[in-house]
Amino acid sequence: MLNVCSRIALSCMLAVIAAVPHATTPAHTAPITVQSGQEHWVAGSGFLKGIGIATLMGGFNQAGDFVVRVRLPAGARWGVHHHTARLNATIVSGVLLVGFGDHVDATKMMRLTAGSFVSIPAGTNYYDATVGVTVVQEEGQGPMATVVPKNL
Repeated sequence: MLNVCSRIALSCMLAVIAAVPHATTPAHTAPITVQSGQEHWVAGSGFLKGIGIATLMGGFNQAGDFVVRVRLPAGARWGVHHHTARLNATIVSGVLLVGFGDHVDATKMMRLTAGSFVSIPAGTNYYDATVGVTVVQEEGQGPMATVVPKNL
């Protein structure tokens, strides 16, 4: 069950991600290239201090494909939530712990290391955490929203 601070933090994180300028081309008609280390990271503030967001293509709140990288601090935790569209995620660096279900159970979390991939269908409740500083590349179809179930 998410406490009020966790819900506020998650809402703020999503608002920052939605507000990040998006590097797209009209209808994706031209190639998009981003060299490793040349991502444009935007720092989170307030509850999101220490989180970096780099939009590579599209955006969560835009129709069409999106690709973003999220740099998460060590020890970050997110309670049960789900997305309104499928989310595909590749761990670029660090360790992401992921569990599925309506209640957080640390004993059921899978350890995903760099190179690991997870595809989470729309509406699937899950929770996650980081062990150290972790970069995750997230891809999907927008618009996509994050939902924190109120009855959990």
